[in-house]
Amino acid sequence: MRAPDFTHAACSGQPSEMFFPGGAGAGSRSSNREAKALAKAICSECPLHHACEMWARHIHANETPLDGIFAGKDRAERDAEMLALGQSRDPRARGRVKASLKRHLLVLALLEEGLSAAEIADRTGTSVPAAERAVSRARLLARVDGLDRVT
Repeated sequence: MRAPDFTHAACSGQPSEMFFPGGAGAGSRSSNREAKALAKAICSECPLHHACEMWARHIHANETPLDGIFAGKDRAERDAEMLALGQSRDPRARGRVKASLKRHLLVLALLEEGLSAAEIADRTGTSVPAAERAVSRARLLARVDGLDRVT
């Protein structure tokens, strides 16, 4: 897959540090978070968003995972998305996807019932931090699958 022509992308002409926060000479964590948020906002308005996302997914899955913000997502978000889709480059991770899918579906069902992370932790016998992570992953999985009813 060829890279899109970024000439007319919203990021064209913007400082590259904004889309690659945390690199050499990076500032504080808060300035990196601000740069990331600004980059993601720029991406959300980009006319090439879909093409950029498809290209970034292709490169991430088939070549070397990309650092930086592409189509409004950083590398960690692309990793999580690819794992949720069962397209991780790591075969061990793909095996864990099936095992965790049941947990995520349970968490999604509990979220739809209106339970909080603390209530989900109590219901599933896990710690609150583990339940919060499961809720985050389940929400990501729901977004990837287009399940807008879970927010």
